[in-house]
Amino acid sequence: LVVDVESMNVLRAAVPSLKELSPERLRDEWRKLLVLAEKPSIGLQLGFDLGVFHVLHPELPPLKTTPQHHEWHPEGDVWIHTLMVVDEAAAIVRREGLDDEPAFTIMLGALVHDLGKPLVTREIDGIVRSIGHEDAGEVPARSFLKTVGANHDATEKIVGIVKDHLKPTKYYLDDHKEGMTISDGAIRKLAARIAPATMNELLLVAEADYFGRGQWRHGEK
Repeated sequence: LVVDVESMNVLRAAVPSLKELSPERLRDEWRKLLVLAEKPSIGLQLGFDLGVFHVLHPELPPLKTTPQHHEWHPEGDVWIHTLMVVDEAAAIVRREGLDDEPAFTIMLGALVHDLGKPLVTREIDGIVRSIGHEDAGEVPARSFLKTVGANHDATEKIVGIVKDHLKPTKYYLDDHKEGMTISDGAIRKLAARIAPATMNELLLVAEADYFGRGQWRHGEK
């Protein structure tokens, strides 16, 4: 998506007025972007370039300045990773044929899943690590979800997903290590911990997270 310079300047000038919008109106606009768009990353990047998120959603801009270890995330910073994850989630939502409300929950979960990384990312022994970013993501996720008018049930679902979004991949890898088996009890505890989110909702966001990485060129993967 290319917007001419004059139009970009007009749009940027209008950004401060967006603070007058109600959470309900913002929720409707976010729903359109995340649920209806085939590639939400295009609209997200435009919103970032226009400064919309700096004004309305300060939880998002720090993702752009938060690095990731190249071996695990060759795509680059956390913002690029988030764009890729959201596009993967959009494809998954279409594949699963999800209705509007569950689709919105999955898409929001994909968008906010790594909001904790800017708070905890450090370089340790020459390696960029984000230890504890799942739990650290709860506060910024709740803050963001409040501004977009997410209801209580959706908020609790998404927070549960954020705090355990790495577990499905970890359990899968551990279960395939020689001599290791993930018990039914561990799965039940995970399901109880993320409630009211379901295991299926957690798995869909985790799938998007797992595949939302790699080489990245703007507008395509």
